[in-house]
Amino acid sequence: MNIGEKIRKLRTEKMMTQSELSGDQVTRNMLSLIEKGKAVPSLQTLTYIASRLNVSTAFLLADESEEQMLKKCTEISNVRLAFKNRNYRICMDLCKKLEADDEIKLIMAESALAVAKEEVYNDRVRSAWSLLDEAALYASETAYSTKHIEAMVGILFEYLGELSPSLVADNMDVDSLDFESAKHFCADDELCGYIVALKDASVEGASVHCVEKEAYDRHIECKRLILEGEYEKAHSILNDILRIDERLPGVILYHIFNDLEECCINLGNPKNARMYSAEKVSQLERILN
Repeated sequence: MNIGEKIRKLRTEKMMTQSELSGDQVTRNMLSLIEKGKAVPSLQTLTYIASRLNVSTAFLLADESEEQMLKKCTEISNVRLAFKNRNYRICMDLCKKLEADDEIKLIMAESALAVAKEEVYNDRVRSAWSLLDEAALYASETAYSTKHIEAMVGILFEYLGELSPSLVADNMDVDSLDFESAKHFCADDELCGYIVALKDASVEGASVHCVEKEAYDRHIECKRLILEGEYEKAHSILNDILRIDERLPGVILYHIFNDLEECCINLGNPKNARMYSAEKVSQLERILN
């Protein structure tokens, strides 16, 4: 792309007319000739046009590889600031405008995982799944170590994948996940830590990690009670969880209703079992839409 083509591209992206870009120092006809490659601008003219387009003169003069480097130098501070402030969606939008080198791929993997967890809490499971797949792709492409990202993505894939056979990962082999190795990366993460503890609570003899959020911690306690056949106690606690003043994600409510259904079946109460089954299906339909 020559200088004229680059000027025209930037001008149209900023939705400026030739007259608006020309201002009072360059005629519209001259700008038209420059954009068509029929005139070469002086350094003074080029500097003026660059200032009007809010880019550096060096950016207009750079070849494609130099252009990408200059663009990253300009934007990377904004990317890092957005990431530091946990504005992960903004961070992803900024990164997508840059050439995806190893640093950008690592930031994209971290950001996509963070936004995926937000989507789980917002009851948008399919969106979360897509973002997890994106995180897995970027994690696999960067030269940096991403074991912690791959571990959490894998655990979330496994957890959400139980909801529907239509959720299929394109960028990770979930069946090959080493859960025992992966779970050690999840201790400090609220959602993944809860999932790990929930699974361990269903395994006899497994040590269960403490989860700070009350509803999550009590659900983990219920899993242990169900394993021990204490269905009445588990049923009572599960109903208490539903009364706790915490907004629970639909995917967690789905599992709570599923456990309530199991308790009622084992307690010989088919009527309530059917009621909880209907609640479970309702949650599933809502979060998968």
